[in-house]
Amino acid sequence: AGIPWDFFNLNTNPCDELWYGITCSVDYHVVDLSLEYSNLRGTIPATIGQLSFLEYLYLQSNQLTGTIPSTIGQLFSLEYIFLYDNKLTGVVPVSPCQIDLRYKFFEFQNNHLQCYPECLLLRSVLAINAGSIPVCAKPSDQPITEPSTQPISLMNSKGTKTLNK
Repeated sequence: AGIPWDFFNLNTNPCDELWYGITCSVDYHVVDLSLEYSNLRGTIPATIGQLSFLEYLYLQSNQLTGTIPSTIGQLFSLEYIFLYDNKLTGVVPVSPCQIDLRYKFFEFQNNHLQCYPECLLLRSVLAINAGSIPVCAKPSDQPITEPSTQPISLMNSKGTKTLNK
């Protein structure tokens, strides 16, 4: 449900207008961006990091290209991030590791990503689904030419973390 987005009216507020795929809190902060299976094309803009109250980011199963912006690490309230089944490239940014993550689920499998930082495994993320995407040989936002091939087995207070390699 919801109405189509109107980018031409600068006075439009997605929380006032009930835009399709957007859920807002009672105090007019965007908390949920659910645009899965929406045939979206293009890149995820760096301005996504301005949605500081965002808790749910569902962009899976679209035609998104380009890299995951490092500004994703500015989303301090984000708990669920689903980017799988797109055409994203590059390296999953290390920026989410530099904050106190609240991620419960981070899924980015079935993309063209090169690798993801090991620090994501060491944080309190309940579930990561990387599919066949390997862990980077070193933490970096720069492309890595040789991903790590070492098996990963981690244990935390919630139990064993399992990776699909």
